[in-house]
Amino acid sequence: RGLWRDAAAKSCAHWLAWWLKLDLDTARERVRVARKLGDLPPVMEELEGGRLSYSQARAIARVASPENVGQLLELAKEKTAVELEQICRRYGRHLAAEAP
Repeated sequence: RGLWRDAAAKSCAHWLAWWLKLDLDTARERVRVARKLGDLPPVMEELEGGRLSYSQARAIARVASPENVGQLLELAKEKTAVELEQICRRYGRHLAAEAP
């Protein structure tokens, strides 16, 4: 919504770090996840409905696309946040290796 601009903050992450008393790296990660979730309505719906934890949403946001989001959400139903994080990290490395 641009509230950080109104506060004359350097960036959204800087404003969030100040507002929530977070370290800057954590604030940057939260901004990254929020922006990605804007492109992934199914993940946002599950998170808002309490069927997905923030940790699970963060893991999915790292590797999700409109094509694979359904599969990742199915995995999230049966995996813990730690397990899902490990799966998404491996999947991310796989995607990076395939990239030209």
